Amino acid sequence: MATLVPALLLATACAAPVTGTPVADPGADTGDSEQTSTVEEPDEDPDGDESTTSEPGEPDEPDGGGDLGALVGTWEGAYTCAQGETGAKLAIEAVDESTLKMTFEFFPLPENPDAKSGSYVLLGAYSGSRLVFTQEEWIEQPPNYVMVDLEVTSELAEGMTELNGTMLTESCGALAVTRTG
Repeated sequence: MATLVPALLLATACAAPVTGTPVADPGADTGDSEQTSTVEEPDEDPDGDESTTSEPGEPDEPDGGGDLGALVGTWEGAYTCAQGETGAKLAIEAVDESTLKMTFEFFPLPENPDAKSGSYVLLGAYSGSRLVFTQEEWIEQPPNYVMVDLEVTSELAEGMTELNGTMLTESCGALAVTRTG
């Protein structure tokens, strides 16, 4: 029997200058009289049991994939984005039994002294089998720095000491942190 490993999504800072083609805010009034929007329809339930489908206005049932308490603590390491390898400190605490609060701090490393420092707060909760952290507010935002999603593939387990993942944007790569407390 195969063991399922939950994917963990984190919104994290990518210390890369904002470049490229601007994307219009879909809610902004552009003056065009004709606007379109797309609504993504949910996938059909392959089992036909609808056990993972929620009523409108209700959150998906968390089928989890690991103990949230396994992430509580402090973590330190690095991640890679357009600016190069950058230090990362994560302080994760439980808000309640289904929500985590993270302070994500990034900073220059000796091998990349030009990277900037900054930090922000995120909240995390299971969405289906994935743990998703979404940004709440910047504590310190350097100019031209943006937040991006991060998928962590580490299995959540009591006593875990390493947390690894991939930044989900073209200009970024891996994150690797080790428990420090």
